[in-house]
Amino acid sequence: MIINTTPAAPGMLAFDIETTGLDRHRCKVTVVCTEDFRTGEKRAYEFGRVSQGGDEPALQALVDLTEQLVQAFDAAESLCAFNGVRFDLPFLYRALHLPEATVAAWMVKTTDILEACRLQVFGPRHTFGLNLLCQHNGVPMKSSSGCEAVRMAAQGRWQELLDYCADDVRILCDLYRRKQLRNPRGFQPIELSRIAHDNLYAPDGPGPSDRCAGVREAPVAREEDAPNVEALKAECAQLKLQLHDARQQLQAQKSKLEVYESICTCLDAFDAGL
Repeated sequence: MIINTTPAAPGMLAFDIETTGLDRHRCKVTVVCTEDFRTGEKRAYEFGRVSQGGDEPALQALVDLTEQLVQAFDAAESLCAFNGVRFDLPFLYRALHLPEATVAAWMVKTTDILEACRLQVFGPRHTFGLNLLCQHNGVPMKSSSGCEAVRMAAQGRWQELLDYCADDVRILCDLYRRKQLRNPRGFQPIELSRIAHDNLYAPDGPGPSDRCAGVREAPVAREEDAPNVEALKAECAQLKLQLHDARQQLQAQKSKLEVYESICTCLDAFDAGL
């Protein structure tokens, strides 16, 4: 079942999956939930519910759900998850028999707070659970647990499972709206703009490239113009601020590239069972 069947907006999709266990070679995906960060559009792909019976219509429904999920993930400008790089995406890759190139493209555009902390983006390598991150940032915690989600699927408690998965996605969006998070391990704050897609927190005004263009197009003073010392000082101060901003932007881009390069190495370990 899909909660909303309209095409996904090409913003950031927060997503979470539930499964029948941890082994992606033998276990199955039961539900995938998404929420568009900007529009709030929610979707649910209920693989477990539609697969009941195992007859031909059920199998076709699974194929249709998979195609719809791939289309939504492909269309999204970026993705975000919690432990999605090492669990959710590899699990989808194996359990849904997806092409490696498809999942590789998702990997590159996925923001994963937990993976960034593993890669020492916010201090020494460290990890934590989603509930702990919520506790330190005033966000309502998870409504259940992964182990209970496995029992929900086994007992056919599909609505409870859907609600739990959707709640995890809601948590992700709440965290990203805060932009800066307190690190549960006491290291440097988690500044989400360092790992998020360029456009996620973009202001409505001109971007760094536009400001730099303005610097290049600054008029050259003519000899006959009387110099205004105070105005020149103010202009120099403004230029210094713009240069500082440009350097900050470049440093942020460098950090993101380093994260993406590290994330892409996970693809080589799909079969190693990370």
